[in-house]
Amino acid sequence: MQIIVGNEIPFKNETIPLIPGGRDGNRKSLFYTDCYPLVNSAQCAAGPLSIIKKHEDKCPWCGVRLTVLFDFALTDPVFGFFNFKGDRLRVSTCHICTCYENIFTRVDYTGYSK
Repeated sequence: MQIIVGNEIPFKNETIPLIPGGRDGNRKSLFYTDCYPLVNSAQCAAGPLSIIKKHEDKCPWCGVRLTVLFDFALTDPVFGFFNFKGDRLRVSTCHICTCYENIFTRVDYTGYSK
């Protein structure tokens, strides 16, 4: 086991395969360095992200009401790193069907999610 401290990476960048589409030929990270805590509290004001809310539609396979996992207000500057052109992104799922199979959600950037 190796412990990584701070920003030290235990291998050189040239050992990491390049991610296709890299504009300058350099290694491209698959994550963002900024992170924000998710706080579950009655004292929290409504913010640019809602988590685990009821969806208005039902699952087409089992009939259970869908769940909105994440509802992003894309107009908030905190989500500017997404570079999405739109005002809202909702990611929904069925908590029953995801236990048995991979499912996919159709979304757009105006809040559509099915």
